[in-house]
Amino acid sequence: MPTFHHPATLHVVMASKLLDMTVSLAVPDILVARAQAGDEAALEALFRAFEVPVYNLVRRMLRRPEDAEDAILRTQPQR
Repeated sequence: MPTFHHPATLHVVMASKLLDMTVSLAVPDILVARAQAGDEAALEALFRAFEVPVYNLVRRMLRRPEDAEDAILRTQPQR
């Protein structure tokens, strides 16, 4: 049975899943390591690399484009 999350907590779940997923060969391991070490530019690059596939997944989960866009905005690193 799938687990559903409230949109307000979805950003935490998505961030956790993003770190758990196997990173594509197009994303160097050093970029992941730098993001884990607190490099904001590396984290931003990772978010950009996975923005479309994560949006598509969230869109299917939440079923409304507005909710998916809101969830994605909540996951973006704050500047």
